[in-house]
Amino acid sequence: QTEPPFDDINVRRAMHIGTNFERFKEFGDAQDFPTHVYPAWSGNASVYTPIDQLPAEVKELYEYDPDKAKKMLADAGYPNGFEMDYFTSNDGVMPDLAALVQSEYAKIGVKVNIESMDYVTYRNYRDTFTYEDSIICGTEVGNAVGSVTNLLRTDAWLNYAKFSNSEVDRLATEIEAELDFTKQNELIRQAAVAAAKEVSSIGLYLVPRGMFWWPWLQNYYGEVSIEDGTFGGLVPYIWIDQNMKKEMG
Repeated sequence: QTEPPFDDINVRRAMHIGTNFERFKEFGDAQDFPTHVYPAWSGNASVYTPIDQLPAEVKELYEYDPDKAKKMLADAGYPNGFEMDYFTSNDGVMPDLAALVQSEYAKIGVKVNIESMDYVTYRNYRDTFTYEDSIICGTEVGNAVGSVTNLLRTDAWLNYAKFSNSEVDRLATEIEAELDFTKQNELIRQAAVAAAKEVSSIGLYLVPRGMFWWPWLQNYYGEVSIEDGTFGGLVPYIWIDQNMKKEMG
């Protein structure tokens, strides 16, 4: 958001209104999840604001209208749309997702140039913030504090949108210092709405994930990690009930 055209909030709003979220949710098999899912997770009512309770200018962002989006781009100085680069890896579903992004934004006059590469090269662009225009970055939204302090604060290490907002920065500092859980959650809610107003990024869909394990796997309760996204730290605490495993065949 530091370079044209995305330094203009009206362009960002147009892109959001021109995003067919239902189409992306179908792609991600996420039809059962709410459309508004970033940066506060819809499963945490203490920090999440449902669409029908959002301010009108934010609620409007989720009303898909490609004609309106094209007019907004024209009013912002892009009557013929524009071209943008879209950085992505070429593993998993990413090529198909990139193709969908390309075809969907073509409907509002935006030509998406896909910059597809191996995962290591992609990570280098992402983690050094040397990509241009846009990049796909799946992120966790279950950690309410981290969603604000790591994703939205200016110069935060996971702020891949290069988003900067003084109100969000102030709230992030207060969130880290607040010891009252209820008050902290209210600050997170405020920061999430403030970021949504500024269109900090476009969250396409919430990725469904399930954890399953055999009954004979003891002292495990579905945790993903206790470290920085790694499972290895959990292993020493898990044990196998060999008798139960044998009985189950």
